[in-house]
Amino acid sequence: NKTIFETVTVKVRGAGNTENKAFIQAINGIKTTQPDLKQFLEKGKQKIIDVYATNCDITLQEAQSLANKNQYGEAYYLLSGIPSVARDCYGKALALGEKIFPQYIEFDCKSKVQEARQIWNANQNIDGADKAAAILSQINPNSKCFSEAKQLGDDIKVRIKEINGVEWDLHFKK
Repeated sequence: NKTIFETVTVKVRGAGNTENKAFIQAINGIKTTQPDLKQFLEKGKQKIIDVYATNCDITLQEAQSLANKNQYGEAYYLLSGIPSVARDCYGKALALGEKIFPQYIEFDCKSKVQEARQIWNANQNIDGADKAAAILSQINPNSKCFSEAKQLGDDIKVRIKEINGVEWDLHFKK
């Protein structure tokens, strides 16, 4: 959010045929071992860690709120932004992520089963079966509704045999 945590001023000189070459030479002239730069990095790092520690509960609540709205991608993105150096908050973020993940795969499964069912209901032929299978094959087998996906696959298989007299096979990812 464009917060400045620390600043440092370093005097450098650069010369070149163009302004860009002069800047590059000046930047290359900065000695990374300077005590001012080391202090700048340490202070900045500590202030960033402090921000995560101070705002940890708010960030976790926001991630939980997003998950409650089935916005799992946004929730994970928010949690993944917490650096591991913010140890306490990072640990809480991992725990929340582990809690949210089963909810996500269940939501994803139900959405994909519904989508596959709609495609199959609209096109009860080999093409519809293949499109539905492509969606069903993306479902995480650890989901509670995986059995529902398998049942839909079995129903499609039976119907294709009735219609075309040929075996149709649905392959789920293992």
